Amino acid sequence: MDARQLETFLVVAQELNLRQAGRQLKVSQPAVTSQLQELESELGFPLVIREQQRLVGLTPAGQAYREAARTLLAELRAARRSAMSIARGKAIAVRVGIAEEVASTSGYWVAFRELQKHHVHMAFQFIELPVLDLPDAVRRGTVDLALTIDGPGQDGLEVTELWAQEWLALLPQGHPLAARARLVPADMAGVPLVLGVRQSLAGGHDLIERAFERAKVVPDVRFRALRRSTMLILVNSGVAATFVPPTVGAMRLPCTDSVPFEAPALKIVALSLGDRTSAGVRELWEELRQATSNFTYTPPARP
Repeated sequence: MDARQLETFLVVAQELNLRQAGRQLKVSQPAVTSQLQELESELGFPLVIREQQRLVGLTPAGQAYREAARTLLAELRAARRSAMSIARGKAIAVRVGIAEEVASTSGYWVAFRELQKHHVHMAFQFIELPVLDLPDAVRRGTVDLALTIDGPGQDGLEVTELWAQEWLALLPQGHPLAARARLVPADMAGVPLVLGVRQSLAGGHDLIERAFERAKVVPDVRFRALRRSTMLILVNSGVAATFVPPTVGAMRLPCTDSVPFEAPALKIVALSLGDRTSAGVRELWEELRQATSNFTYTPPARP
C-alpha cells in the first residue's frame, strides 16, 4: 500500500461517493475506484459496502481500518518530510508528536521557535495524532518526543509533567450560567452537553466525567465527539455546552461564553524513551525542558 491509496480510502470513507471523492482528490472517478480496489485487493477484504454501484457505508473491517489508515498516512508523510529535510541539508530531523490539547497552547511554540534559531542543523516536524496513539508512536520511533495529556498506556516511557490547566465551561452565548463567577458539576445538571468519546480520551473529558461522578451528578450528555472542532461547532450552534482548557477559551469563539469550571486539572506531559533516545534529541529535550520550566498559562481577563 502507499500514501495515495490510504488518502483515497479516507476520503471515500468520509464522502461515500466516488465522484465527490474524485473532486476532492482532484483525480477522475475511475482513478478513485482503481485505488480503492487495489487497496482492498492488497488487504484481502472489502472496505466499503456497495449496493447497485453505490457506496452505502463501510464494512466492519473498513470502520476498524479507517483509524489505522489515518495513523499510517501520518507516519508515511512524516517519514517523507524527514527524508526531504535531511536531503536539503538538515542533519537531524526531530519529529514531535502532539495532541490537540497541546497544539492550542501558543506560548509553548515560542520555545520551539527559539530553539530552531539556535539549532539550524535540526528540522522540527510536528505530527498531530490521537492521544491514545502517541505512546506507541514514541515506542515505535515514529516520533522522537510526544507532547500530550496525561493518561493510560504510558508504561515504559519517560513521562515528564510540563504544566497543568484548569477548565472552562464553554456555553452558548447568553446562557443563564454565563453570569456566574465559577461553576461546579451541580450547576451543570440538566444542561445539554457534548463530551469526548470516552475510549479516545477526546478533549481530556475523562477528567470532567470524573468530576461529575465525585459530585454524584449525572451529566446530560447529548453528543459524543472525537474532535474538539465538532464540540465547538455544537456549542457555537447553541445546542450544547462543553468543557475546554483556557488555551481554547482564550480564542474568544463567536456565539459562546466561558466560565471557570471546577474539575481535576488537565496535565500536559512529554513522553520520550529516556536514555534510549538519541543523544541529539536528548540534548534538545533538555534545553526545551529548561526553557519552559517556568511556563504557566495565564488566561486573559474576562471582559
